[in-house]
Parts: sequence; C-alpha cells; structure tokens
Amino acid sequence: MAEETKKYLEDKSKEIFITPFGVDTKKFKNLNIEKNKNELVIGIVKTLTENYGIEYLIRAIKELENTLDIENYKKIRLLIYGKGELKNKLEALTKELQIEDKVIFKGYISNEDVPKALNEMDIFVVPSINESFGVAAVEAMACEIPVIASSVGGLKEVIVDKETGYLVPKKDHKEIAKYLKKLILDKNLRTSLGENGRKRVLENYDWNSNVDYMIKIYREIVNE
Repeated sequence: MAEETKKYLEDKSKEIFITPFGVDTKKFKNLNIEKNKNELVIGIVKTLTENYGIEYLIRAIKELENTLDIENYKKIRLLIYGKGELKNKLEALTKELQIEDKVIFKGYISNEDVPKALNEMDIFVVPSINESFGVAAVEAMACEIPVIASSVGGLKEVIVDKETGYLVPKKDHKEIAKYLKKLILDKNLRTSLGENGRKRVLENYDWNSNVDYMIKIYREIVNE
C-alpha cells in the first residue's frame, strides 16, 4: 500500500507509514459451515458498477462451459451479492450468454451478514478494473477462501500470487476462467491457498493489531 500511495505524492522520497484497513478476524473466519457437495460456489460481494468488472467474471463462467468437463461445470454456481446501477445490464448479459441457471443475483447484503455469505463460497473473485485497497479480498482471505483478483491497486499487495490466490490482468475473463478451473479441480489447492490467506490476514490486516500499530506511530511522531 505504501508504493500505491506514493503515486499520489509530489515528493516521493518521503517515508510513508501505512496502516492497512483492518478486518475483525474474530468475525471474519472459517465458520465450518457444511457445504453442498454437489455444488461449487464462486462468489463476489461488490457494488454493481463498471469499476468492479463483474462483467468479466460472468464471461469467465461462460468460458468454463468450453474448458471444464460436464460434471464439474454442472456443479458451478456464481453468487453475486450487492446492488447497483449495472444490475439490469448484468442480468441481461447472463441471459445473452445463456447461463441464467449458473448466476444468482442475491442483491443487497448487510455488513453483519457478509461473513456467513463468504463461508458459503468455495472461491472468491475480485475482477476490479480499479481498486484502492481491496477490503472484500481481505475479508474473504480471513474466512479461508482462495481469491482470484485483478492485478490492480492495493490488490497487488494484499494477495500473494500463487500463495494466497491468483492475480490476473484486468478485463481478462479467460485468465479468470483459467484459474477458476485450476481451483475447481483441486480441492486441496483451495484449502491450502485459503489457509495461507487467513495466515496473511492475521499477520498484516487484523484490526486490533493495526490499531496498536497506529498508536505506536502516533507516539513516535509526537516524540520527534
């Protein structure tokens, strides 16, 4: 995040202290919800606007129809949580691609319900065109869900490629589909990336730890 923030400063030589947006890791965690073995749920929690590139995730689901075996493709469901100006356009796209049975628009979700919704998912995708930080990705990682995300903004620092998830070029539905397929076919890989993600969140994005770090920085500045 420090490198991303420096882009907006005139004097890039200045030292920057970054306290990342933390998440409540006691709330966002693996809830051990029993999942339907006959379904594999891909999900996203975002406002339905152009900036978040949800169109490319929908197109990736269609791409899997051509690259994934029939039995595994039958299991796939895409849950889209959120509301916004593109809802009608995105629904029309699913009809155009003839994947209405695969894509479910869940609508608005309260912050309190997000942890449970994330725990229903096997894979989380953040196909953003622009992204300042990537709170949704951190929340999913905290719940031990592997993440596929665009290599933009803060997401490049939040996600460790091939360790906690996968980074892909923005607006590239085929690359999203490529890594979706990889994760769909390998449950052990999903588990491993998910566990690594949780560990990374605990080490870097835990809310309580970040508050302690902020207090430490404030004290150092005051004492200078």
